[in-house]
This record gives sequence, structure tokens and C-alpha cells, in this order.
Amino acid sequence: MSVVSFSGASNDSFAANNRRAAAAIGLAALLLFALSGKPAFCDVIVEGFPEWLERVALRSLSAVWGEVAPRQLDKEEKERVLSLVASRLLQGYIVQSVSVRGDEARFVFRAAGAPFPWSVVLTYGNLPPPPAEWLEKDTAAFVPAIESALEGIPLEALSWGDEAFREFVRDLAREALPGWDAVPLVRLRERGAQLQIQLVPRPPLVLALVPRL
Repeated sequence: MSVVSFSGASNDSFAANNRRAAAAIGLAALLLFALSGKPAFCDVIVEGFPEWLERVALRSLSAVWGEVAPRQLDKEEKERVLSLVASRLLQGYIVQSVSVRGDEARFVFRAAGAPFPWSVVLTYGNLPPPPAEWLEKDTAAFVPAIESALEGIPLEALSWGDEAFREFVRDLAREALPGWDAVPLVRLRERGAQLQIQLVPRPPLVLALVPRL
């Protein structure tokens, strides 16, 4: 006859396993909650992203932390759950650390792998002079600003930050080029990716007026 003995240590282990299982079961729910964009009420600090991408990460992680914070889990278990959810949500980045202090959660990220090579090309059709010359002058700082924003950004990050990037590009275009919209398109290359930005005039737009008798 075999006898099963449940010691105090075994009970502690069993309870710990239950807590881990419950946290794992809730992972899908946390992911859905984060993607829903619901408001959060806890303090979250995020490091390792450019400003335009940080806003997306902060919104998602704030929603997750708002769900995890009130749960009856110890500090280490909360950090483990947060790290797991963050790694699933923010693809292309590695969670370097997660630290919980009271109502505050701090996340530190870094891009996974080697820096991803980006190139940026601007297209605006076949414009005759002088409009083409005006546009070339007005866009002199536009491409470098986009290249700077993409520096070190993994391609996978656009799977969750694409709308934020489109908004960033549109805002730059509206500031530098009144009357134009910028439409970004990513094309994969053998090495890296090329971002093609097409400038599209917003009607009504008058490029030049040449009076004739």
C-alpha cells in the first residue's frame, strides 16, 4: 500500500503552483484588456522606447498594471506576470527588468537582436518646376527626422505601433508641408526595410499660378 503524505512544505508548494496557474490562466485576459485601451489608474514608468512609441507601450502596460495591481499576489509574482505579458504585447523588444514598488510599476526594455536597418524614400510624383523645387526645399529636414525616429526600431514593433507611427509621420508632414498628407508604406528588402513615404496633396491646393494674357 502506498501512502501519500502532505507536509506543510508540500502545501506551500501546492498553493504556489495554484497561484502560478491562476496567473497563467489570466494572461489571455490581460492581453485582451491591454489591447482594448481601457484607462488605467496606477503609476507606470516605461523606458527604452522613442517618444512616439512609448505612448503606445505606456497605454497598454498601464491597462495591464491596473488589472494586476489589486490582485492578491506577492511582489515577485506580480513582476513575473507583468514581464510575461509585456513580452507578449510588445514584440521586437526584450523586457530587461520589471520592478514593482507599491502602486508603481517600472518597465525597462531594449530592442531584440542587432539594430534593424531602415532606409527612407520620399515620393511626390512628377511635379514640374517651380513646385518641385519648393517641395524639395521644404522636405530637406523631413526625411532625416523620419530616419531618426526609426533608428533602432525593430520591424516587429510596427505590428503594435503602426498607427502611432502613421500619426507621427502625418504630424511631421502637416507641420513641415501644409496642404500635404504623408502616406507611409514599408517594403522589405534583402537586408532591412525601406520606408516609402508618398506625399499626397490635400484639396484644394494651388501649387503655382502663371498669369497669361
